[in-house]
Amino acid sequence: MMGGKIVWRYLSLAVVACFIISFYSWYALSSTQTRGNPTPHTVKMPNKLFVPTDNTVPKKEESLDNLQRRVHAKEEVIEMISGENNEEWLPKYYANMFNNNTLISYLKERLLGYCNPPEVPTTGKEGLVVPGYSLESVHILIRHGDRTPLESNGMGSSADINCNLMIVSETLPDKMFELLATDFNEWKELLRKEDELMLSDMKLKSSLQKSAVSTLNMNYVSALLTDSNKCRTSQLTPSGWRQHLAIGDFLRKVYTPHKLFNPQAIDHKDIMNLQTTSFSRTMQSAIALLYGLLPEDQILKTPPMKIARALNFCYGASCNCPAAQQLLNTVSSEKAKHKTDNSYTREISKGIKKVLYDKTPNSPKLPHFFALLDHFTSFLCHGEKLPCGPTKCIELDQVQQVFQYVDKLEQDLKAHEDTTSMKHARLFMYPLLKDIADAIARNKTDHRFSLYSGHDLTITPFLAILGLSDFRWPNYASRIVIEAWSKAKMVFIRVLYNGDDMTSNVSFCRNKLNQDGLCPLNKLLDFVNKQNFVLFESKSYKKACFATQM
Repeated sequence: MMGGKIVWRYLSLAVVACFIISFYSWYALSSTQTRGNPTPHTVKMPNKLFVPTDNTVPKKEESLDNLQRRVHAKEEVIEMISGENNEEWLPKYYANMFNNNTLISYLKERLLGYCNPPEVPTTGKEGLVVPGYSLESVHILIRHGDRTPLESNGMGSSADINCNLMIVSETLPDKMFELLATDFNEWKELLRKEDELMLSDMKLKSSLQKSAVSTLNMNYVSALLTDSNKCRTSQLTPSGWRQHLAIGDFLRKVYTPHKLFNPQAIDHKDIMNLQTTSFSRTMQSAIALLYGLLPEDQILKTPPMKIARALNFCYGASCNCPAAQQLLNTVSSEKAKHKTDNSYTREISKGIKKVLYDKTPNSPKLPHFFALLDHFTSFLCHGEKLPCGPTKCIELDQVQQVFQYVDKLEQDLKAHEDTTSMKHARLFMYPLLKDIADAIARNKTDHRFSLYSGHDLTITPFLAILGLSDFRWPNYASRIVIEAWSKAKMVFIRVLYNGDDMTSNVSFCRNKLNQDGLCPLNKLLDFVNKQNFVLFESKSYKKACFATQM
């Protein structure tokens, strides 16, 4: 009798357990379907691209098991990264020095920003507005991600950075980066083939050739996957790819609730304006951001990128501005004079040269300070030891001195709005600001999402034309975002820099925001069409460009 009661008790518990499991499964499934896929809180974990053949029907919704597997895998990655970030990111080789030496605190702070390590989570205030506004469009200007130095400058060995995406992806807890490397490897092989293609391969190849991916030279991409592991000069590193993957993934989460993209759309070619300069590192940065931004295989639904030959994204007649070139030449002369006439910089150069070459006869001349910093940060951003000479190595305080000088120089050159450097920025970046302003004013459907992939020499003058005062050397993967919002038939803008809302600091928006902190669109239009040229005593861009004296 007692045994029967025990059996009955266990049977009762089993029935209750089954009921709880069934209810939980029903709740998880219903909540997943209610939220949709992806949700603002679900990090994209794309499978290999699914291209249906004539005999297959694409699934309308991902299975619960597959969705949970993808989310669980990404949560493991986030947990691993979070564990690494319990302590502040520091260049590995010098971590103890940074922790124990407060005299190099400036360098510590600048490296965290400038290197922009992909291990540090991307954050920002994009998409955060008072309820009641509708998102009309988003316009993003980016600097390419982490790269190797532009040139060796005769400074000896370079940082040992592996640029083979497949090999590096296998060593990192970053599933999205691993999937990107895998997809690129498959795309590269597919685009090389000319015959013996299955119908599904033919459709995929056609989609690739008509999308933003078509901008990439796949022969160059092959070198990222199969050739020598050693990075070449001016090459986007795996860290650079990961930086923009993370930014794209972050922007997807914050803009998904505002329905920036229609996930059911046949393609995004009618709403996207994608532009890049002609350098491989900017093209690849744009592709990485789009890969993180768009769910599943929707990168194949993007239009080809327009390639700009100029760093300011001008085209045709808008590039013809003699005054801008004249001002740029003057700025370059001012920078050179500042270095040669400055005893402080001479002492810095002397100390660095003594370390690198000591008493070496006919030692090469040191490059300009921007190139020096470019060289040194390639070591520090990747946790390596700084370059050495015959008996000594470059020290952290020497790098800090170079960083401080470069930042101070940029601040001095743009100290007032009538300085030569500021005047140059107002003319040089006018075509891009005009393009964005016109797109918002006309509510161009093909500019609902605009991406301009450029350089530090694009970011800095664009900040200047907006009147934003942070003229320090821009971080890798820096981003300037201009959002357009509407309410009651009125349009407003927000301006963000690296995730911070800078709208109240924009020159034409100061003290002119509405009660919700947004800037009326007419303030931007008035600046673009009139106020920008007051500085040149002109009434139009053309007249300012052809003024005889600046």
